[in-house]
Amino acid sequence: MENNIIADMYYNVYFDRISEIVSEYADNIDLENSEDLDLVISPDKWESISESLANEFGMDIEFEELYHNCSSMGSLVEYIVSLELGRDDDMIVIPMEDGSEAACHIVCRFEMEGTGYIALYPDGDNPEEDGVFICRVIDCSDGDIMLENIEDEYELERAFETYEYTISTGEF
Repeated sequence: MENNIIADMYYNVYFDRISEIVSEYADNIDLENSEDLDLVISPDKWESISESLANEFGMDIEFEELYHNCSSMGSLVEYIVSLELGRDDDMIVIPMEDGSEAACHIVCRFEMEGTGYIALYPDGDNPEEDGVFICRVIDCSDGDIMLENIEDEYELERAFETYEYTISTGEF
């Protein structure tokens, strides 16, 4: 995957929610230790699982691909994470003060006290080593967003704490 730290973050966050969805359709199956989900869950239940996952995560999930390629919880979660990381809307281009542009990956959007924020890292950087940037988000009436630098150190510190909490709980 493109970036192991981001993939691991998504994997950890998504595993529990995906397990909950699958367990709704897989009676009495040890999901964490089953390597043959494709054999113990019927195709019609896989179709329901793919619909539930698509609704939960807001992405297109092909039933056939899910059914034929996801034989374990690990492979199922990796498939969903790969879809999440491959989304075109996970990158934005930011105009810089010097007139250049920077392509950035979106880690997540979150709110703190009614204000929207976004966590980003520049394409080519490693967020584990280089960290992420957090900006204030202003939603425009035309559907676009504007990003503002956070000048206040106290607000920035609280935004990073909220970001870390958001990532650890998967509430983004």
